[in-house]
Amino acid sequence: MAKLGIHKPLAIFEQHMQPSEGTSEAKHRIAVCADGKILRCLIVRFKPDAFDKKARLHNYGWKLWRKVKKGTRPEMIIANFENNTKLVKVK
Repeated sequence: MAKLGIHKPLAIFEQHMQPSEGTSEAKHRIAVCADGKILRCLIVRFKPDAFDKKARLHNYGWKLWRKVKKGTRPEMIIANFENNTKLVKVK
């Protein structure tokens, strides 16, 4: 589990995904950090069932997803993510 504050994120993007059978909402948050690491967090909202009467939101935490190659600036990665139409910039 990675701590987001340690890595100093330059930009955070959000990608909505198709929910699975037990969830009503699912999304990934992707953080491009100054130290050349890209972190990803999965957030889901579970549907109500017989045990939980309310829809429950669960955050799986930040995990290291990718490392940027040497010589590649994080600004280039941010520009690439901004050009992707499925990602929404959060921060």
